[in-house]
Amino acid sequence: MTTRIVTALLTALLSCAAAADPPPARVEIHYDTYFGFIKVGETRDVMEHDNHSYHLLSESRTVGLAALFHELVIHREAQGRIGPGGLAPVSFSETDNGKFKYGGRFDWSAHQAMVRDDHGSDIIPLHDNSWDLTSFTYTFAFNPPGRGDMDVYLASGRRMSRFRYTISGREKIDTGAGTLDTLHVRKILEGGDKRGFDLWLAVNRHYLPVKIRFTSKKGNVFSSIASSITTSAH
Repeated sequence: MTTRIVTALLTALLSCAAAADPPPARVEIHYDTYFGFIKVGETRDVMEHDNHSYHLLSESRTVGLAALFHELVIHREAQGRIGPGGLAPVSFSETDNGKFKYGGRFDWSAHQAMVRDDHGSDIIPLHDNSWDLTSFTYTFAFNPPGRGDMDVYLASGRRMSRFRYTISGREKIDTGAGTLDTLHVRKILEGGDKRGFDLWLAVNRHYLPVKIRFTSKKGNVFSSIASSITTSAH
């Protein structure tokens, strides 16, 4: 009984510590994106919050030879509330070279989401663990991941897709912001799904995403690694 009580108290204390230590009010992260060893893009993320709501901007662009073959600017935006489960999106959108690609709004009280792309719109059920991709990347900064696997629902286009993620363990990685102790969050591939998505969260930097890796269904791997991290209280 004593051991169980001590364990419960430690769990409560760790939960309180995580909740009491959110990231600073403004975070800006720059990433370099690589296809293999070739740099093909750069991304600038800005997250602002007041402990109750948040706003995220992410802009990626091709650079170097990649830009010569295909000049592309992807702009993502998301905003919503901050709760015990992390970030709860209210709206999100993505444009490619200024052209609307997809977006949506989450109605948490009605448990439904209106999602749309350039072909139309749909109203779909909204699950508890639902995010747009940008909000999902930063939600762990407000609610660090636990030990077990987790089911998440990610909105894209006019779909809400279920994925399962697991914690692969702690890893030290080299970034432009220094060598960082990270927690590796990995998507579990199920069925015939070959599209991978991995996150490395900086343990001592509020679990901010410092490395992101996408694997396409054809096996192409794109890795974005933080080149700089700046924070401020306002």
